[in-house]
Amino acid sequence: MTRRGRQMALQRLTTLFAGTAFVITLGTVSMAVSLLLVAGAAVIYLRWPCPEAPPGAQRYQWFPTVMVADVIALVLVPLLFGAPLLLTETGRAPHGSAILFWPLGTLAGALLVTGWKRSVFTLSIDTDGLLLEDGLRETFLPYREIVSIEPWERDVLRLLLPIVRWLETLREPPPQGPPRLSQESRGLALQLRDGASVIIPGAAFDNGTRQIIRACVARGVPFGRSAARTVHVGSSGPDRQT
Repeated sequence: MTRRGRQMALQRLTTLFAGTAFVITLGTVSMAVSLLLVAGAAVIYLRWPCPEAPPGAQRYQWFPTVMVADVIALVLVPLLFGAPLLLTETGRAPHGSAILFWPLGTLAGALLVTGWKRSVFTLSIDTDGLLLEDGLRETFLPYREIVSIEPWERDVLRLLLPIVRWLETLREPPPQGPPRLSQESRGLALQLRDGASVIIPGAAFDNGTRQIIRACVARGVPFGRSAARTVHVGSSGPDRQT
């Protein structure tokens, strides 16, 4: 795990600990202590000393892909994991309620992992290749090792998609179409010479996606026709790399 990945993981785990402590001790400590735990969780998340991204690196937009996922998870996970412990401690519910709450808390925790992956991801475009950091490692991809760039798509929340679509049938769909939750996740797949592929989801990473395609096209790496239409490489021309 890289230094940035480690610090951002600790940031979220420490915030989770403070939030869960708030839920577990709710009603058993003074209101001042409870408010202090909530404030502490917020300060930890917002002010944690995370290492800066490399200068000029492309990153995911913080609000739509990082903060929203983090906030939802940091609220739901402490509630779902802490509520059975709180209710058992006060004698208002059996410990068996955890059978229902904790699996749901685990699903909510997946959002936190998503937020972590998006927040730590950086892409630096060099004259010789692409440098990617995903929190676990730094990977340098020379242009000569990239065989092609292809559009990539995948169903969002594949396991939960039937439930999501059922919930959507309970209300009238908006005029602009189905909610984002049931749409596909789109991005790029970098096909490497050794047969492996590197997936880069494109949601809230529009500028990074354009930079990747332009840099690779400028060095003779072919890409799919649908990707070409998306970024209009031919009309705008490749960026100059320094």
